[in-house]
Amino acid sequence: MTGEINNAFNDVDNELKNIRKYINKNKFDVNTKYLISYAVVRACGTIETVYKKLVHDFLTDGAKPETGQYLSKIIIDSSSNPKTGNIEKMLTDINSKLCNDFKSRISNQEKSDLNSLVQNRNDFAHGRTVTISIEIVIKYFASSKKIIVDLKETLDKIV
Repeated sequence: MTGEINNAFNDVDNELKNIRKYINKNKFDVNTKYLISYAVVRACGTIETVYKKLVHDFLTDGAKPETGQYLSKIIIDSSSNPKTGNIEKMLTDINSKLCNDFKSRISNQEKSDLNSLVQNRNDFAHGRTVTISIEIVIKYFASSKKIIVDLKETLDKIV
């Protein structure tokens, strides 16, 4: 993984650990539910940013600057939740072999965890209460990071 991606993951890991530490010390604090909702948004947003950057960088490697600008608008600036179905669709649109390789790398549990993280973010964004614990957010984020590693390995295999 690139240093930039590792730094993003480490930043989120540290934030999640600090949130867990706060929650464990303040179990009945009214702010706990907001901290967990923030953790969900932060974790999911990071996964979305990283997956779109990986695909963008893969497609723009060696491309003209205009191609990079166009793909940035199409991929980076798009509103695309990082659900595995969206990642798979993007890979299929590029090359169905990419999608097949990616799908063979990820486990059903990782897929379920990432999709649950996204669903919780969407629930919060639409005014519903996030009902998972900080431990579950941390678990979902760990699975999601594994999916990103699998995505990177899939893209690197083609280069």
